[in-house]
Amino acid sequence: MKKTLGIISLVLFLISAVFGIREMFFIGSWLGYSVILFLLTASLPSIIGFILSFFSERGVLKVIGALGNGTIMFLTVVLPLTMQVIFGEFGG
Repeated sequence: MKKTLGIISLVLFLISAVFGIREMFFIGSWLGYSVILFLLTASLPSIIGFILSFFSERGVLKVIGALGNGTIMFLTVVLPLTMQVIFGEFGG
């Protein structure tokens, strides 16, 4: 059961990484009309995967799940919120 949680965490990391990169760099809509789509495809899976990684068994899956989902969570949640607080609503 614990190994399954590690695999699910890894899959959620891959999903959030692919959709996060797609939304941030190729579509560029994360500041526009599809913020909800960005949060559902990039942020939410990484948050869930980060939590699941702590319940998985020790090993490579736990490390990849925690570090990968933590990085994606930092890039998609913490960094944009921090930048909005520092620079204001529209970045300037």
